[in-house]
Amino acid sequence: MVKVPQLLLADEPTGALDIEAEQEVLQAIRACQTEAMIVLMATHSDEVAAQCDAIYHIEDLCLRQAK
Repeated sequence: MVKVPQLLLADEPTGALDIEAEQEVLQAIRACQTEAMIVLMATHSDEVAAQCDAIYHIEDLCLRQAK
């Protein structure tokens, strides 16, 4: 990348990966994350979501922060 983006969007980046590859992808995403960059990731995996700073769910067409 020539410029560092301010936002990284990742839609199911670990969806079809084995555990080893999933960890590699998550490490790469963590390496990209800085105070100047926001990482927004969609996932169905509770294990992946647990590694995030904040978790939101879409329920009844509304975005709600997980407790």
